[in-house]
Amino acid sequence: MKFVVIGIQAGKLSRSLVKELHETLQAQSRANNSSEVQIATMDAKFTECKDLIASYLKAVRDASQFHTYERLFSYWHIFHIPLVYMMVFSGFYHVYAVHAY
Repeated sequence: MKFVVIGIQAGKLSRSLVKELHETLQAQSRANNSSEVQIATMDAKFTECKDLIASYLKAVRDASQFHTYERLFSYWHIFHIPLVYMMVFSGFYHVYAVHAY
């Protein structure tokens, strides 16, 4: 269940951080009585910071969810070892049955 919750929490955090960043940059531009060039610079800075926030949260989410993937692979490995032995046994029995009849 944590696997899903972490993704949802990362999405909420991303939206709240982007909103706070936008509000901070707007307040800063109003305080400085910014010109059009400075506004364009602020927009570029906002886009860059927004992308950095998204990539950082994606990396953190992926790192935290890695444990789940690792555990699933462990279970897959445990489950498939007996299947390999059954497949080998079935192969030998099939060859025997074909040549016996």
